Parts: sequence; structure tokens; C-alpha cells
Amino acid sequence: MFDNAIVARLVENAKRLMRDRDNPNPFVAIITIGSEIVCEADNRVRPDNDPTAHAEVMAIRAACRKLGSPKIPRCTLYTSCEPCAMCFASAWWAGIREIYYLFPGDGLSLDGQDAWFYRAFSQVARNREGITMNRIHEPIMDGLFRQWRPKAPPASENRT
Repeated sequence: MFDNAIVARLVENAKRLMRDRDNPNPFVAIITIGSEIVCEADNRVRPDNDPTAHAEVMAIRAACRKLGSPKIPRCTLYTSCEPCAMCFASAWWAGIREIYYLFPGDGLSLDGQDAWFYRAFSQVARNREGITMNRIHEPIMDGLFRQWRPKAPPASENRT
């Protein structure tokens, strides 16, 4: 269920993380049941040296622990960026049925290496039964992702 207050919180979390000296990036996620926040998470790929520590995966892990189940079908995932295949698959395996994202994955393309993946993946995701993908356009996110790109490591080093 869409909630404007959750989207506003997601944007604030992305702004906060962009100011983080050690881990400046706009990748954040929130999991809710209705309008109640279950958990919030940041991307931790670089500080944890863990390529699976995307914000969505971190949020799904935390929500499953908090709710005491590997299946969380009553939950909704809000994320600052369209989920990659790993994050989408994690949401699917957790039983999440609705995802709201603020920035398209194909807009991330670092050195053009990721654009093909997001184009192909978004076609598959749109046709995937069980999860509804919803893009919410928040203009401020365009600026945050543009600001992040110059700070991002080369695509071969970090794909988030």
C-alpha cells in the first residue's frame, strides 16, 4: 500500500546517507506493513566489503529477523532505486508482493556497463507474477544519483 510519508522518509534517508563521509551513496530501503515501518536499511557494500549488502537485501534480512519468518508477504518494500536482480529475487523469495522505487535502474549506468542489464531485467520484472513494481518519480532523487555518480568507484569495482 503506497504511503507518501514513507516515500518522504526514504528521500530523507537517502540524503542522510549521501552526507556519510565513509559511505556516501543514495541507496536506502524501508519495509512496511501498511503504514507501519518494520525496518530501514542502507547500502553497506563498501563498508562491509560485501557485494550482497544492498539496501534492499539488508532490509529484507532485518524484516525477516524482526518478524520471525523467512516469508513476509504482508510487507511492502520501498527503495530509492529500482532493485537489481539479486534484490528483486530476494524480495520474491521473501514473499513481498509490492515494491515502490524512486529511481530507474537503467539510470545508474556507470560507464554504460549496467544499462543493458536493467533494460533486460525490467522487462522480466514487469512480467513476473507475484510482485507489482511501481515507479514513484521524485525529482530530488535524480539530483542525488547525479551527485553520487562522480563519487562512485568504477563499475568494475562496485555495482550497487
